[in-house]
Amino acid sequence: MKPVGGGVIPNAALSLKYVLQKEFVVPDPGIETIEELEQNVNVATNLSPLTYDEIKEIENIRKELGKEFCRRCNYCQPCPQQIPIWVILHADSAMKRLPFNTLKCGWFYDAYQKAKNCIKCGVCVTRCPYNLPIPDMIEKKLEIIRATIDD
Repeated sequence: MKPVGGGVIPNAALSLKYVLQKEFVVPDPGIETIEELEQNVNVATNLSPLTYDEIKEIENIRKELGKEFCRRCNYCQPCPQQIPIWVILHADSAMKRLPFNTLKCGWFYDAYQKAKNCIKCGVCVTRCPYNLPIPDMIEKKLEIIRATIDD
């Protein structure tokens, strides 16, 4: 599930190719267009071993994403404060994609308001299969959102 990290991984074809190399894994990539579907089918039907350059690119992507990368699995939910955690942890992406006036109202703004109520209880951390420091990550993302929205 989410072989391209919810749209965060820049090279979707390479990500899918990587996942398809793994035994007993059936990827479930999300698609938004017919072109993306065709690309996914092309990768699967023309599968070949990863090249040295592809492996290097994968390692660069891993380094860029770092160790605090939310995969949007939602195992951390439900939050006792009703915070939609993945929305906040992927705020950078939303702020790049959404029109500015959309950030100040609607679902993203509601998530931002709820995230301000994080009490760092740690319930989410105990549920995260990747052991992410979610409360600290929320705090960092809130700073980024504040700088954009509250200016």
